[in-house]
Amino acid sequence: MLFICVLAMAGYALLTLHATRQQRQIRRLAAQLEVFCDTSIALGRSMDRLTTLRDDERVVQNVSSRRWVLREARTRLQEGQDLADVSHRLGLSRDEVGLLEVGLVR
Repeated sequence: MLFICVLAMAGYALLTLHATRQQRQIRRLAAQLEVFCDTSIALGRSMDRLTTLRDDERVVQNVSSRRWVLREARTRLQEGQDLADVSHRLGLSRDEVGLLEVGLVR
């Protein structure tokens, strides 16, 4: 009888552990989906703006490498700085902040 109780408790513990892992994975996937959707919308808006401008209205701007900015943000976060402070100082977009939160920036 004791063996059956121990076996049932172990099964319950394994089910709880599995459910916890699944919840974490679902939260991570939901965050990644949100970032993807926001980025897709921003890209669509940018493409719409570019296609509606005449050639003489298009201005090429000097923009720093966003990859460098994201790497710098990740480095600062690893040093213990606050995400809101880092994103404000580096001028990160909401999409970039989402990428940092999800951990997709390497």
